[in-house]
Amino acid sequence: MKPIVGALLALALSVPATATVRYFHWDKPHHGNRGNVTALDLSTGKVLWEVNAGKSVNFVEEISSGVLTGNDEGELVLLEKPTGKVIWRSRIDKAEIKDLVAETAEGFFLSSGDSMFWLVSREGKVLLRCSDSCTIAK
Repeated sequence: MKPIVGALLALALSVPATATVRYFHWDKPHHGNRGNVTALDLSTGKVLWEVNAGKSVNFVEEISSGVLTGNDEGELVLLEKPTGKVIWRSRIDKAEIKDLVAETAEGFFLSSGDSMFWLVSREGKVLLRCSDSCTIAK
């Protein structure tokens, strides 16, 4: 019995603990700005990276392919999880990109409050634009 318990204990101790990383908009009071996006390791309290993803970031969401942000300049920005490096930046519209409503098989469904919506591909191309009615983007 002791060899089995010892082997299980050794196996458990040899498995590396995974860090719990969270990504968020952090407008630091004394040296930040409305464009800061931060990756924080909650298990250590260490900031892994900080990047500026636009003049005024409205949301930061971890998605399957990275970290997605939307800003007041009508941009959607996809960042790499490990580094914060920009994968792509896409100008969606002149309106503010306020929320990621859903991640879908087609891409990302976004809103600017309750009046404007967009479906954007995983590469940052607008597929559908909705205001009073919806139109397929060309």
